[in-house]
Amino acid sequence: MPLIVETDLKEVLTDISKQLEKMGDRLGRLETGQARIEEKLDSLDKRVEKLLVSQIFRAGSKTKNRALLHKGFRKPKSGARINKDTNEKLEGSQNKQIWTLIGIVGTALVGTMIRFVITSLPAP
Repeated sequence: MPLIVETDLKEVLTDISKQLEKMGDRLGRLETGQARIEEKLDSLDKRVEKLLVSQIFRAGSKTKNRALLHKGFRKPKSGARINKDTNEKLEGSQNKQIWTLIGIVGTALVGTMIRFVITSLPAP
């Protein structure tokens, strides 16, 4: 027995449109909330960094300063070392990608040559 649906297509499309509008509004509110949270996190990060720097300078002896520094309470003075390490990793990764590409192209060429030789041989 066939199933007959007696719903107007216009009504269905209207309902879908309303639901999409509601989802768009909710997504907009989520994006706004995320932006606010990111701003608050940035300001908190700056405040914590200021507090830690002030604690380091308030510490009386050099050993306390060294202990605080070794615990990771201060950012490195320059990102040169970090950038150098990252650069070396990227260069190594690019080198591997190039050799992989050379291997793929070489395999394709060898396969094509073998096929050409096989198809050019006379039939027995």
